[in-house]
Amino acid sequence: MGAPAPLTTFDVASASAPTNIAVVKYWGKDEARGGNTPINSSCSLTLDPADLRAETVMVASPELDRDELWLNGAPVDVAGASTHARRLRACLATMRARCARPPAGSRASAAAELAGWRVRVISRNTFPTAAGLASSAAGYAALVRCAAALYGVAVDASLSGVARVGSGSACRSLDGGLVAWRKGAAPDASDSLADPLHAADHWPGLRVVVVVASADEKETPSTEGMRRSVATSPFLAHRAAAVAEPRVAELAAAFGARDFAAFGELCARPRGARAAGPTVARARATPRPARSAEASTRGARPSGTRRRSRRAARGRDVPSRPGPAQACATPTASDPRAPPPPRARRPPPRQASTRRASTATRPSSTSTRRAGRETADSSPLRRGRSPEEGPTPRERSERSSPVHK
Repeated sequence: MGAPAPLTTFDVASASAPTNIAVVKYWGKDEARGGNTPINSSCSLTLDPADLRAETVMVASPELDRDELWLNGAPVDVAGASTHARRLRACLATMRARCARPPAGSRASAAAELAGWRVRVISRNTFPTAAGLASSAAGYAALVRCAAALYGVAVDASLSGVARVGSGSACRSLDGGLVAWRKGAAPDASDSLADPLHAADHWPGLRVVVVVASADEKETPSTEGMRRSVATSPFLAHRAAAVAEPRVAELAAAFGARDFAAFGELCARPRGARAAGPTVARARATPRPARSAEASTRGARPSGTRRRSRRAARGRDVPSRPGPAQACATPTASDPRAPPPPRARRPPPRQASTRRASTATRPSSTSTRRAGRETADSSPLRRGRSPEEGPTPRERSERSSPVHK
């Protein structure tokens, strides 16, 4: 299937919807309620549709034998068992059921006829798809707007519940400005809807900078990541109840006051805690089991006081370690805090002695020959001198020199 086949009889509608960036993210599905409902409320900033948006065209025709979806020029299977295929079918079924009468100019003669026609959905994004920029939110918001225009359904707050079935955050892309998504409490999820907090023109000077580091698709889809978190994280329920819910109200107040410092601090605060201090306190709330005195001292390294006592017992002068105030002060000679004078170091041995010892240990051939000559020739008897005469001046000079030259 290279391109959509041409049609002759059809109804058509088009719409677009922007993406949104969550400032309080929902993370985790409430599987007990169903309907793609969250475990906590969230809120987001709707971006300018002139920059990041999804554009969708929906065509209903009696010539189609099945529903079709073309995303960014490529066909997508909507008849399979994938998550998005099932959600797309659920959204279309809900909008068809709401069709009361065909809109003006429709080729269908009755609402039942129009609802029975299959549809072809052609959608494209002006930004990378499935790369973390809420492309599914923009796509399903545009899809619901298209379906409302195609089937003559009134545009009201209940449409956000239909968009939520397709993609949870899609309900927030139907309105501009700062939008909250209330998790609700009704068993049928009828109150899990979008709640516009501030219009898009409330803070005209606010800008959102989007930097696309990679256009590749995410390795783990958001739905799968949420499922894993709900199944494995013991802290997710605490984050939903004690962190996310209060922060929605705090962000709404900061946005209403146009307080950028407070708004930015709340957005940058760690997702898992309201502040760093309480998080650490909660993490360490469970005390460690006490150790017995025997276990505490067994194999323990002696403290600094004990080490100094041992050194003093061996007759070594051990000055006490100065405190912070002492370390900053400059003690004088009469100050008792002054450290003792350094001990006199023993001078190193003379170089001559070292060289003489080295020569005696490893005599060279020259030294050996000189020593042999001195032994053979320095005897006064062998040179005809009597012992009473003593050595000659030359002999005395050679013997007093530290190194033979």
